[in-house]
Amino acid sequence: MFTSKSKTVSVLRWSVSAAVLGVSVVGCSATQSAQGSNKLTIALAAPLSGPSAASGDQMKNGCSLAVENYNAKRGAGPEVSLDVQDDASKPETGINLVARFQQESAVAIIGGYNSPVALAMLPKVTSAQIPFLAQGISSAIKGPWVYHSVPVGPIQAEGTAKYLKSKGASPVGILTDTSSFGTSALPDIESALKGLGLDVAGTATFDVDSSNVTPSVLKVKNAGAKGIVLYTTGGPIARAMIGIEQAGVQVPVVSNFTAADPTVSQIAGPAVDGLIFESIVDPNKPSVKELGGTYTAKYPDVSEIPVYAVVTYDQCKIALAGITSGAKTGPDMKTFLDKFSSSDLASGAAGSRLAYTKDDHIGWKADALVYEVYRGGKAIPCSTASAGC
Repeated sequence: MFTSKSKTVSVLRWSVSAAVLGVSVVGCSATQSAQGSNKLTIALAAPLSGPSAASGDQMKNGCSLAVENYNAKRGAGPEVSLDVQDDASKPETGINLVARFQQESAVAIIGGYNSPVALAMLPKVTSAQIPFLAQGISSAIKGPWVYHSVPVGPIQAEGTAKYLKSKGASPVGILTDTSSFGTSALPDIESALKGLGLDVAGTATFDVDSSNVTPSVLKVKNAGAKGIVLYTTGGPIARAMIGIEQAGVQVPVVSNFTAADPTVSQIAGPAVDGLIFESIVDPNKPSVKELGGTYTAKYPDVSEIPVYAVVTYDQCKIALAGITSGAKTGPDMKTFLDKFSSSDLASGAAGSRLAYTKDDHIGWKADALVYEVYRGGKAIPCSTASAGC
């Protein structure tokens, strides 16, 4: 049996329906199974331990629900095993997991929540020829076998610039961390802001492990920023918001999709209030409400379906659509994904469409973005009347 440094999580195995997939697709013809049977495997690499464990649990629950739902109605379709493994937010563990998934002849790998983990997995995914439906938002996560179903950095930068433009917030201060994630995003942010005629007041960086971000915040505040772009991840976002509160900042602060991570409000406490961030999940969208009802019935300890459960549910739904269309190997799945298009997913703004082509694996564009704001420690849609954003 394959072993790695990762904590082994129980493998969830269910059957999947080939008849009730609720997405609009352009499919591929069926091919002979490389596994020599009517059983297929979808793999999920999620951070089930470590700093992102709360998001990892959401991912596991969302994908598990998708598989379970279709299992009940699979009919004569292939039986599908869902192999859920813990990447522990560690790049080396992610690499080892790809080898495991290759041994299992997985037809798709879902996950890579943390961009460094996804980047580390990339060479192995490419050599294994298994499509990788990645969640990491770094624009460096790219290649012929990578398919994004979360808007990547340049798309989010475009959305942020449009939001700040609508608020007349110029000049803009930019706060990023010193990791490759933060520094690689800086040119995209500056380009998006300048493309819409917004001036950059100044930039400042901070270490992801810094417990005191106030000096960096003061740098952009004192430069006269009328709005701030905060581009980092989970815990660092929370610590930056504490610094923003301590510095007495009273201008709009806009962050990226990772601000939906549960650790942000847990660490920042009251300082998180007022943080605006981009998302692709609108709780008021009918399909999200419908899915949420099913989710909360299965997981009654939560009152609504969380963001990463929705995103991962949709990722699994896409992979299951490929199986329904006849994909039985990684290359089969790639052929399917290169033509996939759907406006029937729960994620994405109402009316938006996720679409892949052979040359474009980004999926969502800026029109799929929605905005949320933290009020009372809880994220609520900006479309809500009381949001005030």
